[in-house]
Amino acid sequence: MRIVPALSVFAAAIVAAGTAFGDSRDARRAEVLAAFNAAERGELTLRDAARLQAHPLGGWLEVLVHERDLAGLSSARLSEVLEALGPQPAAHRLRQAWLRQAAAESRWADVLAHAGNEAAVDLRCAVLQARLATGAVDARWVEATTALWLSADSQPALCDPVFTAFAQRGELTPALRWQRIELAARAHNTGLMRAAARRHRVWLQPGSLPMAMGGLVVNRAPLIRPDGSLAFQDKWQMTRFERERWGVARGAPPQVFDTPWGRIGLSICYDAEFPKHLRVQVEAGAWLVLVPACTDTPAGATRVTMCARARAIENQCIVAVAPTVGVAPFSAALDTNHGRAGIYGPADRGFPDDGVLAEGAPDAPGWVFADIDAAMIAHVREHGGVLNHRDWPRGPLPPVRPADYT
Repeated sequence: MRIVPALSVFAAAIVAAGTAFGDSRDARRAEVLAAFNAAERGELTLRDAARLQAHPLGGWLEVLVHERDLAGLSSARLSEVLEALGPQPAAHRLRQAWLRQAAAESRWADVLAHAGNEAAVDLRCAVLQARLATGAVDARWVEATTALWLSADSQPALCDPVFTAFAQRGELTPALRWQRIELAARAHNTGLMRAAARRHRVWLQPGSLPMAMGGLVVNRAPLIRPDGSLAFQDKWQMTRFERERWGVARGAPPQVFDTPWGRIGLSICYDAEFPKHLRVQVEAGAWLVLVPACTDTPAGATRVTMCARARAIENQCIVAVAPTVGVAPFSAALDTNHGRAGIYGPADRGFPDDGVLAEGAPDAPGWVFADIDAAMIAHVREHGGVLNHRDWPRGPLPPVRPADYT
């Protein structure tokens, strides 16, 4: 963050006020403005700043000079400068900048020597990292780290080593993980998910979350690119619970997402139980459809799994299901979860006889992997034992009448 231009304007306002007392201050005003301009160019020296020490902005000038060489400002010298500056805001700025430099250089003893009751999140994490590095981990460290963890927002990079150590010590319980996810969901905040995609350079579909739209609550599933940009698929068909208890509204209609591997679709949980929702995505070019799911009974999990497998067969496409599993007693929305992760294709040539490319155990967390590509789908749609995709009825069937017995 550059503050010099803003300070230059501030300085101009203050010294300009001196004209009310006569032209005798013109030279002083010009000298201060020239000093800030020199600081902006990186040409101001400590000797230059010292000549203006008595001016109300003299402290800022000195700080601007020191900020150009924070690495050369020793801990002892910093103490002297801060003592001379006293309670000026400029002193607070210099100390924070110096702490960030010390943290970047892993000078943890220096960080602890000059840290105070920090309000900035990155500096709070720097202090916790310094205590970790110097073996000063105790109940207060755990308490402070827990407070930083329980945030709806993604935290600065300085927090990452702290949270890693927090997990390695066994303090980051599943309950705490879910609490943070719920905080982000309640805040309609996709920041944590976007940060994860950027950090690991992956395409990420992290499930769905309720979001306010035009006075309504809509269930939305983001697809996040490695650069953190994202697009949404809204849920189209509500379950009884969503409609009658939560008042969740229907969102935007189905769409498709362009990726480096071709077009894919998204169908949220109950939507996958309706053939038309997936079919319009397939007809728009989707060869892979992702199904994030959340069901609170084994029967609900069965419906999602079986319907996903049916969609894969009737469209000759691949459908991947990622459910929530386990218990979260702190959440009324996610208290009980049943399901199994799975990747399903058409039960036809080039695929397993049952169409199951990969599948996890029921109600078991973990990763499920399969190597897939659009060429597999193109091949089965042309050379399959049956051609469901091609033979899908293009128009409405004739009206249904009672059969005649003879």
